[in-house]
Amino acid sequence: MRNIRAALAALATAATLVVASTPAHAATTYTPNGGPAVKLVGTGITLTDLPANQAFTCTASTLDGPVASPGTSRTYGSATAALTSTTGPCTNAVVGPTTVTQLGSWSLGVTGDEVTPGRWPARLDGVRLRMRSSTCDLTLEGTVEGTFDEGTQRFTPRTGASGLVITAAGGTYCALVLDMRVGDEIEVGGHWTNVPPAGSTPLTVDNP
Repeated sequence: MRNIRAALAALATAATLVVASTPAHAATTYTPNGGPAVKLVGTGITLTDLPANQAFTCTASTLDGPVASPGTSRTYGSATAALTSTTGPCTNAVVGPTTVTQLGSWSLGVTGDEVTPGRWPARLDGVRLRMRSSTCDLTLEGTVEGTFDEGTQRFTPRTGASGLVITAAGGTYCALVLDMRVGDEIEVGGHWTNVPPAGSTPLTVDNP
């Protein structure tokens, strides 16, 4: 009996070692499909300086560009699409309207496994923009973290600090009156919905 117990204990130990040595599968790549172009149309887009509690409402915001090599696998975080931003004036109750200029090249990418079926963590990378009026001059840089939903075709920024920060602040109102400072974190509100241009299909995502 003692020998049988010893043999069973040895088998149990061996089984535990086998399970422990087998790594759990974790996807590290994804494949975007659709396009060949996307057009993300903004709804209710706002930019809020969290420390200063100052919000800018942005109209006519679109993000559009080509899908990068649809049907080709890439690592999480790599670009799905390169984007050009077109944004009407962003308006603050005190400052009034500011012109908005995209600086550099932006991109949209999936950053991890599905949160729920068809809903993926996603990010706008390389975001740089300048907001300017006679009384305000702001530069914002960083990322916008969020999710992309295949069903609704929406990219929705996360609540709270998005990854976007103020890197330059000037002008009488923004810097001195509203106390908006370099390093302030920005919350991005609203969402962008992909309305595929003529000849393009909705954007979908697969794990290979």
